[in-house]
Amino acid sequence: MDQIPLYKLPYTYKGESFIDIIDWNRDYDHIEGLWYSGYGGEVWTSDQLSNPNSELNKKGRNCCANLEKITGVPTYYYLFYNAQISGTEDVIVRTCPSCKGDWTLEEQSYFNLHNCKCDQCRLVSTMSF
Repeated sequence: MDQIPLYKLPYTYKGESFIDIIDWNRDYDHIEGLWYSGYGGEVWTSDQLSNPNSELNKKGRNCCANLEKITGVPTYYYLFYNAQISGTEDVIVRTCPSCKGDWTLEEQSYFNLHNCKCDQCRLVSTMSF
């Protein structure tokens, strides 16, 4: 369950580089840094990180889909997810933010890395309950 270094993967961009993954990673790091520091508008940065259809996350999900296509290995995108509250504050929305299907795992995943998973959307996340 460790990170996989790029040199152990086949090239993902035109069979000659990893520029797609590197570009996404750079963008993600910058936006996450803005969010943590409170700069850049918290609403915009939070949306970029937690909305599965934001420009940032679409780019990352495309990288995952491409990697899955190249390797044949199911590849999930980790979605930074702020639990949304529905109605009263003690009811947490437990549906995939993309397809609205159930994505709450009854038990924590291997190594307790995530507790939300959608096989259809290829998303995983961690939610504080």
